[in-house]
Amino acid sequence: MVTMLCTTAQVKTFLRISSSSDDALIGTLVTQSQAEIDQITRRTFEASSDTMRRHSAVRDVQGARLWLRGELAALTSVTNGDDAALVSFVTTFPRNTAEGPSVALDLMASSAKAWKPESDGDEWSIQVTGRWAYSTSAPDAIVLAHILLTAYHYRLPSAHDGSAELGELNPYALKRRAEAILAPYVLRPRVGFA
Repeated sequence: MVTMLCTTAQVKTFLRISSSSDDALIGTLVTQSQAEIDQITRRTFEASSDTMRRHSAVRDVQGARLWLRGELAALTSVTNGDDAALVSFVTTFPRNTAEGPSVALDLMASSAKAWKPESDGDEWSIQVTGRWAYSTSAPDAIVLAHILLTAYHYRLPSAHDGSAELGELNPYALKRRAEAILAPYVLRPRVGFA
């Protein structure tokens, strides 16, 4: 289940709507706007549960570093190809995850461990379990961008048919503000990643 970055209630408060007549519509627009944010930025901002991803002991390993196939907000477990649990023998890279997600795991030099494929040669044998997202709780700026983008979609029909005063809730201005907030969060692909 996907956790929404903002709620229908937050959007209604922003738009100064007290009636519940459009709650279903706004809820649909919240979901649509979140998918749009994920697509624009090429990332997921919040994970509410752990999932496991497999990594290659050949393609994703560079010395003691395992390059992750996605952004990791919180690490739960690591199982090597030889079924050894490695979570206590790795550090995340970058180490300060308050600045953003981890993109790699480094084996500690003191551990004498190595990334290994399974004994049958299956290179996709390293299992990393955790919260695969930018963070476990979306940054406030992203929540605001989500509210703005949802408000844009809600207000857009009235902008086209002229049925409402646009004023400060001009849908085009809302979208521009949301895009400006999202711009620094757009994920740039890593060069040379297989």
